[in-house]
Amino acid sequence: MDNEIRTENFSVKSFFEKINLIFHSILAIPLTIFGWLYLEAQNGSTLAVENAKMDVLNFVMPFFILAIIGGSIFLFRSHLKLIDTKLFLPDKLKKYLHSSLIKFAGLELALILSVVGYYLSYSNTFVAMFVIVLVFFSLSKPTTYRVADALRLEGEERDLVINKANEKDVN
Repeated sequence: MDNEIRTENFSVKSFFEKINLIFHSILAIPLTIFGWLYLEAQNGSTLAVENAKMDVLNFVMPFFILAIIGGSIFLFRSHLKLIDTKLFLPDKLKKYLHSSLIKFAGLELALILSVVGYYLSYSNTFVAMFVIVLVFFSLSKPTTYRVADALRLEGEERDLVINKANEKDVN
């Protein structure tokens, strides 16, 4: 019985290590590039494209970015609804990871489009879009409570996810 709990604990712990690694990796690259571009713009070394089409870009792209955010969150929630509550916990966690990857991919695309839009126009519109996407990213950070609530876990499974994922290894 103790072996089963340790195996389950390892699954939960490794799940959170994996999903957090993916989350932070996806966030790090656009954040670094955007920070560099923003600092370059503050120094006055901008290479903004001067074109009549930039007005269209500044108007249309933010709506496209917001649509991507909404679509990724909608897909995430609809995938979560398809997860059977009668599955074993490791299977539920795998399906949650898959659903999260869909959401993270959409948010990553929105971040990239914000960076590209800022690079092309150096418009504050894309600074605002970048910040908005970062807010949605921070609201999407996988925590033990969010995972347990999203998967509708109860009883022992909920306790295992919430408590065992945060325990330190004692060897």
